Amino acid sequence: MRLYFLVFVTCLVARPTSAAPCDVVQLATGYTHTIARLSDGSVWGWGNNSGGSLCRGDTAPTAFGPRRSLISSATFVAATVGVTLAVLSDGSLVGCGSNSSGELGTGTSEPFAHPTPQVIPGVPPCRAATAGRGFVLGLTTTGSVWGWGRHDEGQLTIDYSSTLEPPLQLNDLSDVTALAAGRAHALALLADGTVTAWGANYYGQLGDGTRVTTTPFARALPAPVLGLTNVVAIAAGEDVSFALRADGTVWSWGNPGGTLLGRTGDHTLPGQVPGVMAIAISASGWTAMVVAPDHSVWSWGDGHRGALGDGIVGSGHQSLVPVQAIGLSGADLICAGDANEIAAAGSSFWGWGANAATGTLGIPDGDDRAVPTAGVRGWDLTPQDQGQRFFATKAGVDARLLLQNQPSTTTRWQVYRDLTKFDIGLSSFGPILATPSFLDSGAAIAPISFFYYIRGLSECSGTPGP
Repeated sequence: MRLYFLVFVTCLVARPTSAAPCDVVQLATGYTHTIARLSDGSVWGWGNNSGGSLCRGDTAPTAFGPRRSLISSATFVAATVGVTLAVLSDGSLVGCGSNSSGELGTGTSEPFAHPTPQVIPGVPPCRAATAGRGFVLGLTTTGSVWGWGRHDEGQLTIDYSSTLEPPLQLNDLSDVTALAAGRAHALALLADGTVTAWGANYYGQLGDGTRVTTTPFARALPAPVLGLTNVVAIAAGEDVSFALRADGTVWSWGNPGGTLLGRTGDHTLPGQVPGVMAIAISASGWTAMVVAPDHSVWSWGDGHRGALGDGIVGSGHQSLVPVQAIGLSGADLICAGDANEIAAAGSSFWGWGANAATGTLGIPDGDDRAVPTAGVRGWDLTPQDQGQRFFATKAGVDARLLLQNQPSTTTRWQVYRDLTKFDIGLSSFGPILATPSFLDSGAAIAPISFFYYIRGLSECSGTPGP
């Protein structure tokens, strides 16, 4: 099985200062969970939570729709396998989830759940972070880089030891404006528009025209990626690297296996991906994806579970050339995951690719999707204890009966079980516009094990919606 370890997601589409409280302003994904940061600073997650990576204070194994975390006032989020990280408004960096390689800054392995966010110790104020397989990098407000966790392949710029390190400042890095991490290599975008790289280099993912084919298969010393200028964004997959230049062209280098580079030719130096222009880019060990200038989404690489969004699922389905995600327009943000992709615009998001068992698409079932499918916007909901609570059978209940005492000024409604929303089409004192199976009109009410709640549509801040 191929694993995906990229977390850092670059989005160049600026949000207006008047953005609604529930607008998604950043996405990040680990191996089997997804994180969204909203414009009000709240952080929401869905997917695998077995190690507490959704930061909710519990280890309920799976969330098939967004759940609000305990993190607030976030200005940046990142994720890796079983771990979520967030930069807060005061510059502190917090994390939760598994700490199997010291990702939480302890310098020790603690392979058990940490579901409550904890401050990463000893790190100066940060503005961003990224993480690879077992190591984390923090970008400070002064442009320096700090790192912790694994460094057996030079990830922390010091040596190639199997020990786990607490936070330390990385060597030879300054004036950094953005970071990206793959499995065991990292990229830094500098203020002058050039890129530097370090770490694993067996596949030429450091972009200096070389490969390291003997132990430790890496180079700990940061050095420039050759031939790149005017870079505005970077991304990294498992053993691949990408850069987006100011002219909208996309450049790739690294592992030439499969179709992930989007091109042929020398893979140890940056080469332009033909046939695509972009304003945002993301990558994983499976696919690379971009937002085009017209806000359509294009991908290339491995699409065997529907990850290309082109409607095709099947073993061996790959594309060396960019293909357009079907039916998706107006996207601002993207996030490439492990055989799954997420895109967002405003307060809405869409997912496609792998969803079975983990729920990484934010869709309340266990089915994969071969085309973009709208996710459940959990942040439309106010806290459940403010809702009207009622029993219902599996056959359902006439929800109109529950609306008679609600304010007549509220015209849109949502019904949800626990925190999972099922319906957004109820109209007060009118017909049921959308009818999930448990809302069949006229069914008898009898106690069962589920409580349902009905609420007027609200923003995440609690401001009544239209």
